Amino acid sequence: MADSSRGWMKVIADAVDPGNPGNRNDNEPGYLERIASGIQSVGPANVAAEINAAFAANDRQFSEYGGGFVDYSDVDYANNITTPVPAGTPMQIVRNLSAAAVNYRLNRPFATWQPWDDVAKLVRARALFDIIGVRIDIRLIPDRVNAVVRVSMNTPTVELAGKNMPLTAPPGVEEKITVDFAELAVRNSFFQNGAGFYLTANVPMTLVEFSPEFYPLGYEA
Repeated sequence: MADSSRGWMKVIADAVDPGNPGNRNDNEPGYLERIASGIQSVGPANVAAEINAAFAANDRQFSEYGGGFVDYSDVDYANNITTPVPAGTPMQIVRNLSAAAVNYRLNRPFATWQPWDDVAKLVRARALFDIIGVRIDIRLIPDRVNAVVRVSMNTPTVELAGKNMPLTAPPGVEEKITVDFAELAVRNSFFQNGAGFYLTANVPMTLVEFSPEFYPLGYEA
């Protein structure tokens, strides 16, 4: 058992025998590990609940493991559904996205955060003053040469981030681009209203896939 795990082992031992710590030797090799492995079978229900809470409270903390990530897949892409993108007009992306369990690896305090609201088609912030990053894989088919698309993340009142991405594929040929928005700060407009993803193209094109990944970078304790 790694040294970093012994903190919650000590919590477990305290819960097992809180009134008689003098008879324990926490430094004895294997002692806390034996206590942890046996508690569920020997402890009363309230002690077991305390143990479960101790495990949960120490499960992959941000300070030790970072924020983790959640990677969404484009369900429409899997079903061969495309979206036309007009020229000259910002278009909100309304694709159906889903995150498989294997791609949901957020750590506390972000462990219950669900960034994508698939009903409203918006990104939802967890808390004010969080810092998050977003990486997006996009597949597009331009209708004409010299195509450029602006990928942005907007609230109703402000553009949080945006990048102009030139496409080098010839007309009618699919191209994959990756866009990174690093260190987005959660302020009032984002927290209260959510944020949508938008494409603004200079020529007509077709959206084939839109798959965002979210990764927390920091939070206010």
